[in-house]
Amino acid sequence: MINIEIIENSPKGHNDLLLEIPELIGKKILDSYYLILASEGKRKRGNAKYTLVQLLTFWYQKITQLKEGQIIYLPIDFNDEYTAGLKVEKDQDLILSYGYSLKMCGYSVNPLDPSDYYNKVTDFQAENDNVLIVKQQDFEEGLKGLIDRLER
Repeated sequence: MINIEIIENSPKGHNDLLLEIPELIGKKILDSYYLILASEGKRKRGNAKYTLVQLLTFWYQKITQLKEGQIIYLPIDFNDEYTAGLKVEKDQDLILSYGYSLKMCGYSVNPLDPSDYYNKVTDFQAENDNVLIVKQQDFEEGLKGLIDRLER
């Protein structure tokens, strides 16, 4: 359903993060630059994988707390001019779309704790008309598996 990987042997910080959601966006190559910056000064200094695990753990926590009718935004692509990620709407199932915010730039969002982002995006623009409807439990299990794999 969802796959995120650090691409080895790519320029560090640029074009080195693979995001795959086949039924929604296919594959995207993103930059890990802001993920690396976020871990500077931490125990795992300059480690994009460490930050990615923390970010996905945040996603998991917010998904498990999601109430019917609620909409949240889960960032994954942090850039100087924008952030991009998933819009998740809870109906009976989860309705996912992918898009961006121009008001919430990458430097203003902490990938280690995007609490200031997930429910405050006001200008989300879907990248296309695609939506993906998934069972909440399936999405939670997919995230948990992804986190476990990245932690190895």
